[in-house]
Amino acid sequence: MQRNPFRICKAVNMTQSEMIYRKAVSWMEEHRMIPEHAFAAAGVSGGADSVVMLHILCRLREKEGFRLAAVHVNHGIRGDEAERDEEFVRFLCESWGVEPAFYRYDVPALASRDHLSTEEAGRMARREAFARFRAERVPPETVFRTALAHNINDLGETVIHNLARGTGLRGLCSMKPVSGEIIRPVLCLSRDEILIYADENGISYQTDSTNLSDEYTRNRIRRHVMPYLTEHVNPQAALHIAETAGMAADAADYLERKAGEILKQCLAAPEGGGEGETFLGKSYETADKALKPYVILEAFGLLAGKRKDFTARHVRDVMDLGEGGAGRRIDLPCGISAVKEKNGIRLSRDGFRAARRPAPVLREYFCAYSGQEIPRKIYTKWFDYDKIPEKVVFRTRQAGDYMVIHPDGRTKKLTRIMIDDGIPGDIRDTVMVAAAGHHVLWIAGGRSSCGFRVSRDTKTVLVLEMEDGPDGRREGLTDIGKDTEHQE
Repeated sequence: MQRNPFRICKAVNMTQSEMIYRKAVSWMEEHRMIPEHAFAAAGVSGGADSVVMLHILCRLREKEGFRLAAVHVNHGIRGDEAERDEEFVRFLCESWGVEPAFYRYDVPALASRDHLSTEEAGRMARREAFARFRAERVPPETVFRTALAHNINDLGETVIHNLARGTGLRGLCSMKPVSGEIIRPVLCLSRDEILIYADENGISYQTDSTNLSDEYTRNRIRRHVMPYLTEHVNPQAALHIAETAGMAADAADYLERKAGEILKQCLAAPEGGGEGETFLGKSYETADKALKPYVILEAFGLLAGKRKDFTARHVRDVMDLGEGGAGRRIDLPCGISAVKEKNGIRLSRDGFRAARRPAPVLREYFCAYSGQEIPRKIYTKWFDYDKIPEKVVFRTRQAGDYMVIHPDGRTKKLTRIMIDDGIPGDIRDTVMVAAAGHHVLWIAGGRSSCGFRVSRDTKTVLVLEMEDGPDGRREGLTDIGKDTEHQE
């Protein structure tokens, strides 16, 4: 049976703190957190969690031989109390032989400038501090790790917070033991275990007064929701939430791997898309419903380079788009747009779609007609030249454009035809048409009018042809527009 890393340890013939230490070391070894000769920078605020983590890393450093530093960030919020914490961390580093690094940020000013909550601005400041530390202190080619002091209780609070705000499966497991260069050495420990370890080892720490306030959402969950669950629902509530988060992480990893495989199949398809776009075609359409949201998220990440700004609502919007008619479009964060096409959904970054579809090369010529067979080709159309009252020009659509859709003379607006034929809204203004006045003879690569069809009485034929594009293939609306032949 697989060992449960979240189980709270009980001392057996040794002190509780020694058991806790061994549990944390086993956790780090299991997840290969700090390779030999690596440089680990621990985020140390001065609170119990980060101080105990630093102490455990100091003990392990003697055995494993990695380099250790402590990064402390003064957020410019708590005045003298923040100065006290900085001095405490400085003393701690001197006492334990740890390389210190101190950074200061005016977090309230950053929050106001960037229209962020104070919590989010604080997280950004801490990320920047670690990035600065790495750039300033870590030799090139050195394996680097950022150690954060999240514990089981933090994980439980985060899960509840994300559930309340709305989240997918990944939001249930946002705190991973290892995430790139970020490691969480004490994520297997409860807050009670951390306090026991500090007490038995005579380790002092500071208390952040803002943690006692209900100003921040996480504090309200920590001070009211979690205690209620522990006292009235289950004493091991935080532990069980952490266990569920671990199972959710395994499930999310599997679903993301499968989604990545499906997205690769979509990209490999002929219509898969070029730079700046992705086409969710047959592989996506036939995928299990449970996988589709993950395929969409993978596509978001590929196009935008991140997923942070995309929510469950954006995923639902794209899925709903797939159920509607061709031509519908939605705009998404990071300049991404999604357009429903005949055979799937095209996601693209603004500006790329039009750029990769150069105007087709169109030409016209005339020939005498003596009853020969009319070619039925997508890229070549014949019309009765003598019936056309005006000069035929190649252009994009204009207001008032129409097409004759039936031999009896019935017409339909060009815009409506483009919608009905599934031509995506984001390229309708770039599609070339052949028109005599506002009478459109042909949507290049798509439908043609039956208003000037060739008949037995035709003497001269106007031939319209779309030549090969500059990349050696036909450019236009092949497989997007509807080619309807109305000639006899």
